Amino acid sequence: KGVGSGGATRTVASGQAPWAVAVDATHVYWVTESGSRQAIYKAGITSGSPTLVVDNIGTFHVAVDATYVYFLGNAGSDNGLF
Repeated sequence: KGVGSGGATRTVASGQAPWAVAVDATHVYWVTESGSRQAIYKAGITSGSPTLVVDNIGTFHVAVDATYVYFLGNAGSDNGLF
């Protein structure tokens, strides 16, 4: 849940256990369980349902800027900053 400046709270997702959260001007991003690995989802700050960004990754970190979503960990056999 989040509270905007002077606004009401909004639940962007439920039934998940986020490990890391990042926010840009329009979306909130979070890392959550996806089977035995993790996934990154996003949802609009003011409206919209969660959308899968990337799945089957090994990470506990997420960061965003105006253009990209970054995570530190591994994706398949690749390790590094993505």
